[in-house]
Amino acid sequence: MELTEALKETLTCCFKLSETDLVVLSILMSMGKASSEEIAERLKVSKTTVNNSMRRLLENALVVREKDQTKRTGRPRYYFSVSPDFEKVIKEKVEQCSKRLSSLIK
Repeated sequence: MELTEALKETLTCCFKLSETDLVVLSILMSMGKASSEEIAERLKVSKTTVNNSMRRLLENALVVREKDQTKRTGRPRYYFSVSPDFEKVIKEKVEQCSKRLSSLIK
């Protein structure tokens, strides 16, 4: 799936994602699996910025986090990838969003 302008607008409206969140999601979609450090380096932003976006994407079930099993010492390293349920999550949220809007118009 590609992040078209229409999908970006929908994600912004229904999931309350920022432009940075959308850029991070788009990069993650193109990379497949990446750490927040890798994404921060690619976007030339701070790791904190990427982690804030990842938190929102995780809360909305659009991405999943997986612990690096090869790293044994120090802080654990995590990799992120687009949720296998990405399309399902979007469809369900858009339906909720649509119902909410319809109820406001009546």
